[in-house]
Amino acid sequence: ANLFMTAFIIYWLPTLLVQSGIELSTAIMSITIMNLAGIVGGVSLSMLMGRFSPFRVLAASYFIAALAVSQIGLLTPWVPGVFLAVFAAGFLALGGFASLSAIAATLYPTRLRSTGVGSAIAASKGGAILGPMAAGAALALDTPLSLVFVICGLGGIVACLSMLLLAFIRARTLPAGH
Repeated sequence: ANLFMTAFIIYWLPTLLVQSGIELSTAIMSITIMNLAGIVGGVSLSMLMGRFSPFRVLAASYFIAALAVSQIGLLTPWVPGVFLAVFAAGFLALGGFASLSAIAATLYPTRLRSTGVGSAIAASKGGAILGPMAAGAALALDTPLSLVFVICGLGGIVACLSMLLLAFIRARTLPAGH
């Protein structure tokens, strides 16, 4: 779900921003901002995950990322607002994805850990395929730009709910005192 949202943005953001009247060089800069924010977000979220429930940190991160992404279409063509929303999306969504691998390993018994994490990463690539396809389909249907970004943000909502579900399952299956 996270890769649905991030691949959607990475592959389509410059094109969508240019269509909304933003210059190409500025639109391309938005992807640089997103990726740099993702690096900072990965480090920052990792530190938060060390202090608080990693699942809840990521759930909050993905929820806020979904809100930020959905605002991009509403803020165009106001470049400072778009850059702020893109920064927030990168910090939270890309940073969250970087942190996700750290907790994925805790979900599997040691003997299955590499297979489990590898399978989860492989499955996540489906989202990376479906996200850009959803954007293309929405654009082919002449969907308004604001709604295109709301559709993109749905990946963050699904990722948030998944993290909350994992937190619930994890809490119910761990022995007392862990």
